[in-house]
Amino acid sequence: MIIAELLKDFLNGSSTIDQKFILAVSGGKDSMALAYLCKSENLNIVIAHCNFMLRGQESIADEEFVRSFCTANQITFESIRFNTKTACEELGLSTQETARILRYNWFEKIRQQHHANYILTAHHANDLAETFIFNAARGSGINGLGGIPKKNGVILRPLILVSQNTINDYITAHQVPFRNDSSNLSDDYTRNFIRHHIIPKLVEVNNHAIEHIAKSTQILQEAQMIINEKLNEIIVKHSTYNGSVLIIDNSIIKQLPYYNYLLHYWLSPFGFNSNQINEIIHTIHGSGKTWNTPTHLLLYNRDELRIEKHSDNNLNAICFEENFPSKFSFNGYHLEVTYIDKKQLDFKPNLMYFDAEKIDFPITIRTWNQGDIFKPLGMLNSKKVSDFFIDQKIDLLEKNRLPIICSGHQIIAVVPYRIDDRYRITDNTNTILRIKVTQ
Repeated sequence: MIIAELLKDFLNGSSTIDQKFILAVSGGKDSMALAYLCKSENLNIVIAHCNFMLRGQESIADEEFVRSFCTANQITFESIRFNTKTACEELGLSTQETARILRYNWFEKIRQQHHANYILTAHHANDLAETFIFNAARGSGINGLGGIPKKNGVILRPLILVSQNTINDYITAHQVPFRNDSSNLSDDYTRNFIRHHIIPKLVEVNNHAIEHIAKSTQILQEAQMIINEKLNEIIVKHSTYNGSVLIIDNSIIKQLPYYNYLLHYWLSPFGFNSNQINEIIHTIHGSGKTWNTPTHLLLYNRDELRIEKHSDNNLNAICFEENFPSKFSFNGYHLEVTYIDKKQLDFKPNLMYFDAEKIDFPITIRTWNQGDIFKPLGMLNSKKVSDFFIDQKIDLLEKNRLPIICSGHQIIAVVPYRIDDRYRITDNTNTILRIKVTQ
């Protein structure tokens, strides 16, 4: 039978035929065909079934049906019941998207528990065609038009180029039992509408439309690999890291004819959505403007785009009651404290010197606050720390993590840029406090 040959060719081509698999089975026609096929080919499988509790007794009957199949065929069975409606509210996502996240997270958990190598799903060529049409209607880029990959990490889809008609023929020939999901009959879901109305019309125009679309998606996926390789070369060439901050040289890449596509490719993995990225693309003279995702902050800084991950580890303040430790860290800055005499002075950019006798404990290290004032070394008058940041061209990402050292309520240094003039060493200084700053 052609479908069995396709399965063996797929697994042999992936060098996985002798591995252990978690097989996702809903009880419907497609997954039951794959389950029967895997059993016939003596593959080492564990069947996993998700009950999303969305169809009452029908959902429970599906679960029991798959359980009975596994019992009759001596196949290990795993199942789980999800409160999908509650999960939708918590995640703020649609039912279908929530169900997708729930099931794949659980499949991976089961894979690890059973020490399996891969997860098999029964996606087929019609699913590819539906996804292609769905994404094309949404204005998706080439990545979306590539549809469902035949392999994505540990997830394999061995039937991805097999049509629904071929699966139906296999079901009939082998009298494979299955259950119908009543939700598939409704046009309330966009994919169902495409399945019931768009796909049949395409097949009327071209009897091999499904196969042709499936093959086209494979070409697009390969083309995407070539494009990604080129884009990654550009990313490496025009970006650097300063500590934890990714700095993109926007002045050069915005001259590229594919700048828009490049920026979407570059920023999407950080969680920036299309609207945010389009704002960034069309921002002119927007230095200081920021965009946030749940995980990252992007700062438009002159001709640079600076991206930093939100960190729960950033310190707001630490306090030393009586003595400095010899070493400590604050928001990515590492400070080494030493008491020296004048013979050991060696003025370098990363060294800060203080008259130790002028410093009173407790010492506090914190981030800056609005209204902070200090007297920068060499100046006659005090200055707002915020104005000092502007003078030094210190961007938002950096200034929000800089260590501010305070003696009592008095700022003695903005690390690593400037000490307060009132704490500088003089001819009368006896003991010198040296702080070495590194990142």
